[in-house]
Amino acid sequence: MNQIQIKGATLEVLNLPSMNGIEDENLRRLINSLVIELYKYQAELERKKIKERQAQGIEIAKKKGKFKGRQLKFKKMIHV
Repeated sequence: MNQIQIKGATLEVLNLPSMNGIEDENLRRLINSLVIELYKYQAELERKKIKERQAQGIEIAKKKGKFKGRQLKFKKMIHV
């Protein structure tokens, strides 16, 4: 993400007001960086919540004997 910002790319969010009206380049870059950081934080927080809910669901399913986990992709090799 930092490499993209270093190259001068900006974030245009369709449901937010455009930052093109801000004449000061440094201020525009600062606001753009803040918006990106907020969205990154929000995405990380949401992913963490999803993982927690998934773990809770798996724990409940294990207690009920319904969770068996993912099927093995490979079977154990037996040498003859």
